[in-house]
Amino acid sequence: MLDRLLSAFDPEEGRAIVQPTFRGKQGNPMLWAREFLPQMLAITGDIGARHLAARHADRLVEVEMASDAVLRDFDTTESLKGLPEYAAKR
Repeated sequence: MLDRLLSAFDPEEGRAIVQPTFRGKQGNPMLWAREFLPQMLAITGDIGARHLAARHADRLVEVEMASDAVLRDFDTTESLKGLPEYAAKR
């Protein structure tokens, strides 16, 4: 999966944000060009950065994946507890 995302990522060619999708649904992880780091660091709360992707949609590339694994988001202690069980099913 990461190889496919990295091959689509090319900020110099205008592909500065890369997002995996599964059946049209937005997934994780997203790749971001370094230029977006200050904007991302300014985000407060648990809102994520999807609003930044929407603001820069002209630089966003979606990469369709074969697995729904990209729809899982393990970014909290609570969600990480379910990771071993989820991985065992794969």
